[in-house]
Amino acid sequence: MRKTLILAVLLAIASDAHAAKRAKKPPPAPPPIPVLRLVNAEQTAEDANSGAGSPLLEWMRDTGPVTGPNGAPMDVIPDFRVTARNPVVMRRRELVNSDGAFKDTQAASYAVDIPAGTLTNGVIASGGWECGTAKYFITMRSYVIDADGKHSNALRYTIHCNGG
Repeated sequence: MRKTLILAVLLAIASDAHAAKRAKKPPPAPPPIPVLRLVNAEQTAEDANSGAGSPLLEWMRDTGPVTGPNGAPMDVIPDFRVTARNPVVMRRRELVNSDGAFKDTQAASYAVDIPAGTLTNGVIASGGWECGTAKYFITMRSYVIDADGKHSNALRYTIHCNGG
């Protein structure tokens, strides 16, 4: 009787251990979505500059949250390096794609005043985006225009707000 009881206990322990081994582990968590994705692969023929002597726009980095000129926090600030022979007078931002309820006017362009003398080694032209509380992504296209009306190459970037 005693041997039967010990055997039953051993079988129960072995059965529990075997069931624990067979239990499926939860799948690994998906990798986090980056807040800002800077991609040159998305460039198209329309993203080319307007020819010789045009400004050059290059990626720098995402500086993260900062305070904008109106005091509002800017969640994402992609930085660009601009190299140009002439003064740069305009930074254009155009809405390319989004799963949020946006209008093209919300990706506003704005005037800049970057004198030609400061552009010898390039300067940083920053713009920002306030994510708010909604979950969405927005893809934008950005370029600069110099005083002669020549535009730089356009760069496209995607901002993922709150995991969107």
